Amino acid sequence: EIEEGVEEGDIPPDLFDFILGHEKVKDLIWKSINAERPVHILMVGPPASAKSMFLGELARLPFSRFTLGGGTSKAGLADFLLEFRPRYLIIDEIDKMPMTEQSILLSLMESGIVARLKKRMREIETITTTVFAAANRDNTMWAELKSRFFDIHLKEYSEADFVNISRAVLMTREKVDPGLATLIAGLLSRYTRDVRDAIHFGRLCKTEEDVRSLLQLKFPSKGLF
Repeated sequence: EIEEGVEEGDIPPDLFDFILGHEKVKDLIWKSINAERPVHILMVGPPASAKSMFLGELARLPFSRFTLGGGTSKAGLADFLLEFRPRYLIIDEIDKMPMTEQSILLSLMESGIVARLKKRMREIETITTTVFAAANRDNTMWAELKSRFFDIHLKEYSEADFVNISRAVLMTREKVDPGLATLIAGLLSRYTRDVRDAIHFGRLCKTEEDVRSLLQLKFPSKGLF
C-alpha cells in the first residue's frame, strides 16, 4: 500500500551520505531533483545493489510518497495522486505494478494528467510529480511506461562495499555500537550482500553471541567458521 511520506521541510542536507560509491547515480538523481521539469528515474538491478537504499533516502524528500508496485491497486493510485499531489512518487518493485495502474502512471509521467471516475463523472486534473522507481528486472514492464524513464542498471555490491555500507548504515541510521556494527557487517559479508539483513541483525542483536546465534538460524545450511 501507499505509505505516508514527508509533508514539508527542506531537502535533507545528508541525503545519500551513507550510501558509499555510486557517485554518478547520486549526481543523476540530484539533477532530477533540481530539474525545472520532471525527469523520472528507474533503477534496475539484482537484490543488494543499493536500489532500496536510494529509494529509502528519496522518501525523505519533502512532499514525497512511497509505495510498492504490487500494492498500488489496493490503495487506488489515481485517488491517491489527486488527494495528496506528491512532488515525488517513490515506487519499489514497479515491475509488479498491475497494468491498470501502469496506465495511470504513464499518463502522469507523460502529461501530468490524472483521471478518475467519481460519482459517475470523469474527473481530470493536472499535477507535477517526479517518479523515482526500482525493479529487479524491467522485462515485465510495459514498454511505453519504461520509455518515460531515464533508466540505469546497478550491480550487486562487492564484499568490501557491503561491509563499509552496512557498517555506516548501522552506526548512522540504527545507532548500533561501532564495534558491534563492524562485527555484524564482517560476519554477514560471508553470507549475503543485502544491507537489509545487516539492519535486521543490528536491531535484534546486542552481543556477539546474539549475532552468531542468528547466523546459525538464518543460514543453517552454510555453517559457521
